[in-house]
Amino acid sequence: MGDDNKQGSSALEKRHRRRSLRLNQEENQTSALNTDEVQSRPRRRHLSSERSDINNQEHTNRQISRRRTKGSIMHDEVTTQLPTKQAFMPQYLGSDNHINIGKDEWRLLKRKLKRPALVSLLNELVEKNNIDVPYRMTSKEQAWDDFQALKALDAGSLLHVNYNHARMSYQHPISLLTIDVDNTGSRATDPYFQAIRFTCKGSRVGSATDSWNDQESRRAVFNHILDQDTPFIDRHVIRKALGTRRYIAAQYRPAVAKAIFHYFKPKSVIDMSLGWGDRLLGFEASPYPKRFVGIDPDNRVIQAGNLMHKQLKQRSKKVELYNAQAESFKYEILEEKADLLYFCPPPFHDERYTDEESQAYKRYKTENAFVDHFLVKAVVNAWHMLEEGGVLVLDMGDLRGSKRSEPIRFVDSAIDAIVHKCQFARYIGTIGARINDRTVDDQLGARIDPIWIISKGTPSITEQALFGRFTSK
Repeated sequence: MGDDNKQGSSALEKRHRRRSLRLNQEENQTSALNTDEVQSRPRRRHLSSERSDINNQEHTNRQISRRRTKGSIMHDEVTTQLPTKQAFMPQYLGSDNHINIGKDEWRLLKRKLKRPALVSLLNELVEKNNIDVPYRMTSKEQAWDDFQALKALDAGSLLHVNYNHARMSYQHPISLLTIDVDNTGSRATDPYFQAIRFTCKGSRVGSATDSWNDQESRRAVFNHILDQDTPFIDRHVIRKALGTRRYIAAQYRPAVAKAIFHYFKPKSVIDMSLGWGDRLLGFEASPYPKRFVGIDPDNRVIQAGNLMHKQLKQRSKKVELYNAQAESFKYEILEEKADLLYFCPPPFHDERYTDEESQAYKRYKTENAFVDHFLVKAVVNAWHMLEEGGVLVLDMGDLRGSKRSEPIRFVDSAIDAIVHKCQFARYIGTIGARINDRTVDDQLGARIDPIWIISKGTPSITEQALFGRFTSK
């Protein structure tokens, strides 16, 4: 009897152990299934903006790391920024740690909250989550792809003959050659120059960075978004409103620079006002110039340009960048002359790149001083470095003014002074950089910003009929 009890007890223990083992196995399998389900199941819209991120290139899980307020060079390292556990109202943040509220949630918030309360909520999201300026999200890979697209672009296909309409009227005649609108390459400079560009101030308004870091300016931006009745709100919507309601300085189209290089086919270029790297990018993407000299008083863009040149790895290209003022640069240090001078001067006081005393708007307070001691002096200073038959490409326009000010006209007088003071200089015409303007019927011509062409002697261009026939002086 005792042996039977022992055997029964032993059998019962074995059954318990087998049952316990089976339950543990089932529990582990269930846990694994749950884990797989969590990993494979898309998160709900109010917790993440992944679906929006896929549909919109503005939202990517990678962001170029940058400093917030100084507009310093953005590093090429790509990091992932996700809302932290301590985030304020994380359901309204996207995977890029920026405001991202989908259609349903945005509609519900607008219905639930009055406008002042909703604007305050958006401001609170920015403040408590330390949300950065709504830069355009461009990863290192996206920038590289955009550069490759610019290299592949047939610049000759952008050049056409049109009857051109300039925004302003000028005494110097407008020619027929036109460069079509093409934004290829505009994202390629983002990792290096975008944060710097966002620190540029207007004549009467602060920079995009200043506006974003000011609560009242942000309030105006958010009110504008509500006025527009957008169906959702995200980084792209906010950046567009920031540019409309406040100010974001415009980029130079790299495709325009590439088309200029394609037309004149220079071997060497001197850019007298480097700016935000778009002409340098056009040079890197063009087969024709092999040497590029850039000058700018803002040391940030010099550093950014050197970094971009290094990252693009165009080993057949030689780039020299100098931190200096164009009107006083010592060209004697250069070993070679150039056959194209490219000059895109600041538009008088309308763009204020830094607060440093080296800036033209700080040095030349009046229109006459700006023309005589900056524009003309800078060209005269560089003229001896231009080869015979080379050209000056002068990209500038008169300023239209506003309700509070008269138009500022200086282009015609500057061209006259350059032709008068520079040996063998002659005005030969314009190339029109086409702009998007639906007020002009394509059948009537193209709306353009004129790029002024001044040659040194007889220009060595192939399609001279576009500008007329020339004989040497």
